Amino acid sequence: MKPVSAFKPTLLAAALSFAMPSLAEDVRSMGMGGTGVASANGDTAAIMNPALMTGGPLQAGWSFVGPSLVVEASDRHDIADTVDDMTDAYDELDLAIQMQDVSSSEAYKDAFLQELAELDNKPVTLKVNTELALTMPLGEMNLALGGRSTLDVTVIADYVSDDETLIENAIISGNADLLEDSASSVTGVGVVVSEAYVALAHGATWQDQHFSFSVAPKYQELQTIYYKSTAGSYDQDDLDADDYVASESGFNLDLGMAYYITPKVNAGLTLRNVLGGDYDTIAPGTISPRYAADEPLRYELNPKATVGVAYNGSMLTLAADLDLTEDSGFAGYDRAQFARLGAELNFWNWAAVRVGYRHDMNDVQENVVTAGLALSPFNTFHFGLSSSYSENNTAGVGAEFKLTL
Repeated sequence: MKPVSAFKPTLLAAALSFAMPSLAEDVRSMGMGGTGVASANGDTAAIMNPALMTGGPLQAGWSFVGPSLVVEASDRHDIADTVDDMTDAYDELDLAIQMQDVSSSEAYKDAFLQELAELDNKPVTLKVNTELALTMPLGEMNLALGGRSTLDVTVIADYVSDDETLIENAIISGNADLLEDSASSVTGVGVVVSEAYVALAHGATWQDQHFSFSVAPKYQELQTIYYKSTAGSYDQDDLDADDYVASESGFNLDLGMAYYITPKVNAGLTLRNVLGGDYDTIAPGTISPRYAADEPLRYELNPKATVGVAYNGSMLTLAADLDLTEDSGFAGYDRAQFARLGAELNFWNWAAVRVGYRHDMNDVQENVVTAGLALSPFNTFHFGLSSSYSENNTAGVGAEFKLTL
């Protein structure tokens, strides 16, 4: 699979390598650096590792998680406001040319080109994860019903200096339609993965060693996004329009295991998306004939294996997770693979403070520090907040409500 031909390959590679990092699915996990394979407690185990729902100190009862929302954005070049300024300058330029106001046209031309040049080769990334989960004990087994949706999209601009001549010709001729032939462009690439799952967990004992296992079949819809427009015509509201989205659905499978080494120390293993899958974006030529030479991209949903170990004390939890495989992503571009550390201090099941750290072993993503706070009145109603931060204007926030019985 080759990079998009009419779009600078190095531009798209930078954008897609910077995009698609692993995003914590649970607010507690987010506050603890993304850990959870061995440290998720009973009510969040359905999200992180359903094998933890049964057996050991993390035994789950009835619980409901939702809504859980995690958002992370990266604007490492601080250009979010510049995007709005660029589109505003373009609209004013278009109007001034139609009115044959040469003086104003020249001023708006300079403003538009200046803003566009500032945007060149500077990606902006947004990731959002939402989650619902219901956990219930069924005798020797535990059952969870849940759903999640994850959005990951990156937008990047490509400035072509020849546009200055084109705009000048439009001003001289008074023909604003010439602006539509702009070579500068804005490209948005992303993926939305939506799932509905049923998870079953069962414990087992072998030679006085306790294990638990889980299986979670799920219905999965994956939508790839490939948006492209001239720089002046960019509209963020169009990113998820049907013309730019390709959708496929099918079934997939998650597996989990937990090993209870001692009453307070356990290890875990998860294998997500066992069946994998490849998903192509739309052909850019369907957006406009000018992009006919561009090739579609292929998103590779790969099986994801992660191991973890945790100490789960009455007040202190310490956790470490390690990805054994790289993240899913677009074919031909670098992907992250994380090591994670996390800790939680629990104050008599009424409140908790969390900290964590996430390190990309492939040096594709920046390292991230995290923190979180939770309140749990009567150990029944649970409200959680978490945040993440790394250098260069990359930050995230998460909020969650849980009910346990």
